[in-house]
Parts: sequence; structure tokens; C-alpha cells
Amino acid sequence: MSRQLTLFFGNALLDLTVPVTAEEEKHLVQRFGLVPHVGQEKDTIQNELMAFVSETRSDSTSYAPGGCALNSSRMMAWLCQREALDVTTVFIGTRGAMDRSTQKLLSLVQNDGVDILMAERLNLPTGHCINLVQSVERTMVANLGAASHFNLSDLQELGVESKLKMTQLVYMEGFFAIHSLDAFKAIIHLCCQRARIKFCFNLCGEYVCRSFEFVKEVTYALSEMDILYGNMSEFETFLKTASTLDNPNIEALKCGLKGGQYIQSAEERSDRTKGRLESSHICTVIITNGSNPVISFLLDTTASRVFEFLSVRVPKVPRNEIKDTVGAGDCFVAGYLFAMLLNRSRLQCIEKGIEASHLVLKQSGTSLPN
Repeated sequence: MSRQLTLFFGNALLDLTVPVTAEEEKHLVQRFGLVPHVGQEKDTIQNELMAFVSETRSDSTSYAPGGCALNSSRMMAWLCQREALDVTTVFIGTRGAMDRSTQKLLSLVQNDGVDILMAERLNLPTGHCINLVQSVERTMVANLGAASHFNLSDLQELGVESKLKMTQLVYMEGFFAIHSLDAFKAIIHLCCQRARIKFCFNLCGEYVCRSFEFVKEVTYALSEMDILYGNMSEFETFLKTASTLDNPNIEALKCGLKGGQYIQSAEERSDRTKGRLESSHICTVIITNGSNPVISFLLDTTASRVFEFLSVRVPKVPRNEIKDTVGAGDCFVAGYLFAMLLNRSRLQCIEKGIEASHLVLKQSGTSLPN
């Protein structure tokens, strides 16, 4: 098999994993104005959370590369190395000045076998994410810094279009897109012009899905997406925000979330429908829900209908084997995409995603298995 290229667009963050007790978590949530057990953006320098962690928890804090797409790219590289698949994984984003945090992040990413292509914002710090981990729950507080300043002009300066000529897979996280909507629209359009490129998008975060502008642009882009990921809470929030949009694909997605209502199987579709489907654009929708079954269906964005529903059971992981859940969803994506590169079926891709997510559940923070 000839070498393939995969591109991951996202926010480059240095993850700080801080173990806390339930009482400590409650205190920190109140002190720093946080929302427990979800992802959020805060100025951790101004509110002094970063200083608190550095001064009082330095001995117990572990460091790893972070950010959804960066986690997925690292797991993709790990899987490719383990399975001897000749694939180059490239992460594209924005970093800040070359200080100790930036150097640490870049070194960790390169050690994981990921190529780095980053725009520079020398007047800003490289982003970081503080994970307060209590048992299997985590409160994630991101300070994006330079990561939220990827511009349309960076695509040309980094030579992204030339990279697209050599790739078959592009993945982007919602946290990246919401701060770079112009780049999001340009990248997905470039992928659509090249039929061989699969464009995969992850909603990534409930608070992102509360942004009407973000939801509107993602909805319009469904006709150019090949895969749409998200967890159940993200999809429910996305659809609630999209309720005022006059777009029939939103109603189709709602049907899919109802567990297959109004969904036809391939055998049930008439010959006339099959003919129409062949000229339609199909987006594969993947919805995770913790330890509950993974839901998937195909969305015909031309006819605004859903079909071929799948519900895949998630094997239970013994609670005593779970260290924390940070990065599990990101690694599910990596496993799915890895299997997709091998031309596996949708069911097999989901099963590989579950396998990859279970691997990271047994690790601390976003560290990869040995």
C-alpha cells in the first residue's frame, strides 16, 4: 500500500491533568466559576486557576498534548505504527511564542509520531487545558491562547492546498471551526472539489453547539461532509440551537436521534429511491453516548432523509480499570478513521473506535498506551 496522508485541523493545547477529590472539585468549581464535568473556555491566567495549579498541584499534575483533533491524530499515528500501516499523520493549527510550554508540547507531539504544521502568533501564549479529574468525571478548562487565531491566510502560508493534493482524509474539530469559520468553509469546499477526500467533522463540545452562527454554518455544510461525529448531548444541543433554521436536514437528524423512526433499510427502498440515492450526497452520522450503544445512520442531504440505522453495543469496562475518561471520544474517532482507511464496513469502523476509546480509558489523562 502506498503512503497515505491524513490531515487533522484543531486547537493545539498542552493538557494539564490534575487529580482531585469530590470535595476539592466542588471547591475549585465554586472558586473559579466553572461548570462541572463539561468543557469550557476561561482565561485561566486572569482568573488565576493556572497559578493555583502551578503553585499547589505541581507534584501531582501530569502533562500531555491535548485538544480534540490533536488527541485523535496522536491515536491515529499510534494505531498506524502498531498495525504497520504506512500513513503520515499531520496536525494543523496555531501555536504561540516558543516558550517552555510550547517546546514541551511540540516535543511530546513529535514523540508520538505526528507531523506538525502550525501558524505562529508570537504575541500570544500557546493554548492549554486544565483537566480536573475526579474518579471517571472531569472538568475541562481551556485557555486557547494562540489556538483560536487561525486565519484564512494561514491556509496559503502553510501550503495546505498542496497538502490536500496528497491526502484522502481530512478531520476537523468544532472547537477549531467556531473560531475560524472562514477557514472551515474554505477547507471543506476544497475537499468537496476533490472527490477522493473524505471530510470528517466532530461537533466537539456542548457550548460550541449553543452558538447559532456555528450551527448555521455546519448545517449548511452538511451537503459537503462525509462524516459527522458527536456525542448525544452535543447533538441534542446542536438540534435545539438549529430549531429556528429552515433546513429539512435538521428534521432528518432529529428522526435519526429518535432511534430509527422513519428510517428505511436498503432492502426497503424502492428502485426509484435507489436511483436518486446514487446521485445524492450521503453523510455518515456517528453518535456516541458514553457506555450506551453507539448510534449511526446515513443522511441523504439531497433528499433530507435518513436510512440504514445501526446501534452498536459498547462492551463494559470494569470500573476499577478506568483511570479517567479524558480523550476517550477523541480516540474513538481515531479508531473509526483508522478502520475507514482500511476500507472496513461502518460497523467494523465503529467497533474499532470503541476498541481505541477503551485503550485510553485505562490511561492517565491523554497519554497513549505503551
